[in-house]
Amino acid sequence: MKVAIPIDEMQGLGSQVVDHFGRAKSFLICETDMGTFDYLSNPEAEGKTEAPPDFLKRHQVEAVIVFGLGSAAIEKFKNHNITVYKAISKDVKENLEKLESGSLDVL
Repeated sequence: MKVAIPIDEMQGLGSQVVDHFGRAKSFLICETDMGTFDYLSNPEAEGKTEAPPDFLKRHQVEAVIVFGLGSAAIEKFKNHNITVYKAISKDVKENLEKLESGSLDVL
């Protein structure tokens, strides 16, 4: 599964989930099936007009892990068939482990 997690510092699986999704500098993109990851800059943080849900859909993201989102963003992700999971801690690795075990709640 291709999962996006909002981060500010690019430290791989040691990165921290940011509190505010839309203001994250980057997204850590994890390919859970292959155990690989990459980074994408958040277009909104760079002053571009493309909304993160549209941007992540264009990059074939299937799920996001966040602390919270506004109702409009949640609806947009749902329209793109991207599942939104509630983060349980700031630790990216822990959230991915919980996702794999089915322990994260869907928003």
